[in-house]
Amino acid sequence: MKKILHIFRVEKFTEEFINFINNNFYKESHFFWIHGDKFLEGEYGYLKYSNVEYFPQIDIKLRKEFTKVQLDKFDLIIYHWVIDNSVMEFFFDNKKYLKKLVLYFWGGDKKLTGKWMDNIKKRFVVNNAVGLVTIIPEEIKDILAAYRPKGKLLYAMYDNEKMRNALVNMEVLKRGENDTINIQIGNSAYPEFNHINILKLLSKYKKENIKIYVPLSYGITEYAKQVIDVGIKIFGEKFVALQEFIPSQEYYSVLQKMDVVIMDVEKQHALGNIFVLMELGCKVYFCKNSMLHHFFSKEMQCIVYSTEQIRGMVFKELFEFSDAKKQYNRKKIRENWNKNAYVIKWQEIFDI
Repeated sequence: MKKILHIFRVEKFTEEFINFINNNFYKESHFFWIHGDKFLEGEYGYLKYSNVEYFPQIDIKLRKEFTKVQLDKFDLIIYHWVIDNSVMEFFFDNKKYLKKLVLYFWGGDKKLTGKWMDNIKKRFVVNNAVGLVTIIPEEIKDILAAYRPKGKLLYAMYDNEKMRNALVNMEVLKRGENDTINIQIGNSAYPEFNHINILKLLSKYKKENIKIYVPLSYGITEYAKQVIDVGIKIFGEKFVALQEFIPSQEYYSVLQKMDVVIMDVEKQHALGNIFVLMELGCKVYFCKNSMLHHFFSKEMQCIVYSTEQIRGMVFKELFEFSDAKKQYNRKKIRENWNKNAYVIKWQEIFDI
């Protein structure tokens, strides 16, 4: 039976992933080295598991000679979020581990953004790792464009059972003719979501009965301020900036009110948000040639729209979305966004 090590940074979905692995695979086969400076003692329940260890700085752990003795005992090493140059340097200097190294990319980490020598080392490690994993299949073309990988190319998402369970009793809200039309733009304060251009695109509806919701609780603070300034200038009190962190269940209740969501971003972002919004019957717009538009329209076979279409839409067309279309999207989401589908995908990775 394989022994598999996961090197995983502390993030909001760390605990969900550990629970998913421990609940659906042979727990004694999987081990987690959790690292990152966001850790606060007592806040993370996953540390109770015997197969989890926490290291504030993974580079210090990797520099210890005994670490190599430990790594020799694993059949597969999965490094999640390929962002730390010190980790890439370790595997570059210890090339024997590349034959059992799988790199799981979260998105932006596909790029070569370090110094010249850091990029050389990262490119070598990526090209020679036994496996490369992206979140959605459309991202594989980014890998092929930037690298010359010899390893197996796969894709798999992180499961979020807690999110799915929270949605079980949440219904698609019925809308009355005179109800306010709620529109969400993006899910964070990053320029990639093209907030300001979308606000200007929607300005033709500013006299309609609408509210524009923009989640800005994390991301770039200065950029968030620019978005807020433009939003208030165009829409006044109809613009709502969600600047504070909202607990999960409360946030789902906010999403439940949305009629329209616009994710005008070229790369893979906000998958969890989009799954929830589609499950709740929202009409979704993506950048026309984006990864997300292709993924949801082709891979998931959902009914989605492009932001470019908004230019020629009268107000009613913006939010019109029949119950039949809502139920169709909900069916497609449930076919793909379920535990069994994720187990199959992750097993493919473990079988490399």
